Amino acid sequence: MNHTEMITSFNGNTPQIGKAVWIDPFARLIGNIRIGDGASIWPGAVLRADASEIVIGARSAILDQCLLESPEGRPVIVAADVLISHKACLHAPGSKPVRWWGSARLSWMAP
Repeated sequence: MNHTEMITSFNGNTPQIGKAVWIDPFARLIGNIRIGDGASIWPGAVLRADASEIVIGARSAILDQCLLESPEGRPVIVAADVLISHKACLHAPGSKPVRWWGSARLSWMAP
């Protein structure tokens, strides 16, 4: 799949995509992002790593309309084999990998 339309470099960082990754044409990946093999990014998902990195583990899925954002010094790390559910918002969840799935009303910002 040609991912060029949904990928944006930022501050010299370009998203790195693993093997057999599926990214919907209506998703956006911006900046310092690494996506593991076999992961999937679904329609309307936005991964914005303009200040710190976002790492999506192998075989994990970021479902429709999720927002993952990593402010300065606060990376977003999603472990392997994780489902982040529809409309979840992960904004700097902390230094340990996320190992759960969200829901439409879930928004978590680390202290």
